[in-house]
Amino acid sequence: MADGSFRVRPESLLEFARELEAQLDALQRPAERLAALGGRPLPLGQFAQAHALGQRHESVATQMRDVLAGVRDAVAFAEEVTRAVAGAYGRQDEEIAASYRSLGTVYGSSLSRDG
Repeated sequence: MADGSFRVRPESLLEFARELEAQLDALQRPAERLAALGGRPLPLGQFAQAHALGQRHESVATQMRDVLAGVRDAVAFAEEVTRAVAGAYGRQDEEIAASYRSLGTVYGSSLSRDG
């Protein structure tokens, strides 16, 4: 907004949190594939270069699992924070609405007695 204020829509935050949850689900398959990669040696043969390549492959698979775990943790944290912020704004909106309703009831009842 032009005056420097902003508007928060808890529904939009919850929609974003659902998208993050979908992203977490989508990360599950690569995690399972990476776990399978590290479980068995590659059938490359019985010579020095094959062993070196197998060790390097295992090392890269481990690094990729670590990176993927970090990404999953970050996305899960973002989802958690987004839901918490949406909940806080939603509760704040409800409290403000309740206070306005109570004011309306007070003024409404006094106006109806005068009118």
